[in-house]
Amino acid sequence: MTFAASLGVVSVLYPSLARAHEPLWGETPQTFAFGVIHPELRFARGESRFSVQYAPKTTENLKLEVIQRGAGGAPDDIFLTQKRRTRATFGPDFKQMEAVVVGTAISRPGFQLGYAFAHERLTDTIWASALHTSTRNERMTELDAAYGYWLKRARTPADHGFLIALGGHHETLRASSLTGVHTSLILTKGPTQTRVGVLFPTKGPAQLRFGLEALL
Repeated sequence: MTFAASLGVVSVLYPSLARAHEPLWGETPQTFAFGVIHPELRFARGESRFSVQYAPKTTENLKLEVIQRGAGGAPDDIFLTQKRRTRATFGPDFKQMEAVVVGTAISRPGFQLGYAFAHERLTDTIWASALHTSTRNERMTELDAAYGYWLKRARTPADHGFLIALGGHHETLRASSLTGVHTSLILTKGPTQTRVGVLFPTKGPAQLRFGLEALL
């Protein structure tokens, strides 16, 4: 059975089955089925992010993201973004996708522009992305590439899925920059997904991230 047929059978039988669509660093071109609501929580040292995505159609996701740095107080940033899948190509054993991301800051003047690419097979996935965020006080550019391998892929909602990802991350913020390698463990069961990752920068301490998400 081809990749498209295999993935299609799973999608039709279990439309809410979560797929590990990204590590904890970088963006993905993955968009969800029409009508899907996708809440997500991410935690890192000194920062928390809560977002809700909605799919008005299968090639487009709308996301509202609230970013809180430090403890308490009002949110530091609120972004409304649109991710539009611009290309999806199926081969005998793979699927390639591309998407563009365009967003605007609600809390203060600013915007986001991004691009994401993925080459997915039933056993593994390659991701690459670039994202630029600009607000009144700061400008950040993030470049990411990662490889993910399914140790066990879920076939039904009752199955557990385990994927391990390894990649590189580079970001610039104002006059500073950070470069490092990261690894993430992604666990899926039914419509839920849990991710734990560590970034090892070339300078400074390691950074831990944690994420929870679901498809509703």
